[in-house]
Amino acid sequence: MTTIYDIAQKAGVSPATVSNAFNRPEQMKPETRERILQAADELGYQPNVAARTLAGGQSQLVGLLIADIRLPYVANVTRGIEDRLAEEGFIAVVSSTDGNSEKTLDLLHRLKQRGVGGFILVPAKFGVPDDVLSEIKRLKSDGTNVIVAGHELQSEEVAHLAVAGQGSAKMLTDHLLELGHRDIAFLTGYHSKGEAIWRWFGYQEAMMRKGVAIRPELVKELEGSPQASREAVEELMALPNPPTAIFAMNDVYARGVIDYIVANNIQVPEELSVVTYDYQVLAQRVTPRLSSIVAPAYEIGWKSAELFLALQGNPDRQPRVVILEQVFEDRGSTGPPRK
Repeated sequence: MTTIYDIAQKAGVSPATVSNAFNRPEQMKPETRERILQAADELGYQPNVAARTLAGGQSQLVGLLIADIRLPYVANVTRGIEDRLAEEGFIAVVSSTDGNSEKTLDLLHRLKQRGVGGFILVPAKFGVPDDVLSEIKRLKSDGTNVIVAGHELQSEEVAHLAVAGQGSAKMLTDHLLELGHRDIAFLTGYHSKGEAIWRWFGYQEAMMRKGVAIRPELVKELEGSPQASREAVEELMALPNPPTAIFAMNDVYARGVIDYIVANNIQVPEELSVVTYDYQVLAQRVTPRLSSIVAPAYEIGWKSAELFLALQGNPDRQPRVVILEQVFEDRGSTGPPRK
């Protein structure tokens, strides 16, 4: 098998120079690059993606950094991205970040060194950490295409696609308010991170516009587990003035709400109204079926890949922000508050 040492000997350069030719072509003289490429070709060396880029082509590898492939939402987004990229001949190199910023930064650096021509990030529910966001901006300034999929950023400097979290949460809260509910519990993640920020804003906006005071004891900031959600509902329903409706921020929290409802024979919506914001099919496959904002995971992935493709090869093009229209599905889990 031909190695860079063979190429170096034939081209009359050092192995380090050959390595630079494939990994840092901008630092090479054009005539030196050409000599190295010619030697590689004559020796039958199979050039990697970086070599194709060096020869004037475009890398067909896309670094797809995802939070955790085991999560159904992430899996569906990933499949949407892969399917759309494949139509244009691109290959997704999938790596899990576990929502860890250090791991994400390491993957960005190592994949870039190995010839990846751009990145699509599917972040964890807490969003994109500041250090990762800074690195994305640096990569963008170097001409590397980076897209964030499924997360609404506060910055418009980085191209991203998401479903409007604030508008969606306002729509759900408005629905409950229009039915006559005033004591609306909100089960959320950490207010200062990720998607929770926008949904918290939407809940507040709807309540304030209607002139309804937010009861602090009805707002539960939880870790991401159904058990935490169920325990929160137990506390809420034990209050002297319990909520008449519950807004679960996502499917994970909705599962805890359902567990409590089933265990305590709560009639929905006669005794308690419930809404959620779902990426999965959970809300449609449980009894009661939960009314929700539907965030189509596969479509988020597909359209994020389309955004990536639209910007690929156009480093001077302004970043684009795509916010998908939110869709509310009323499945019968809401009604007027009990008397």
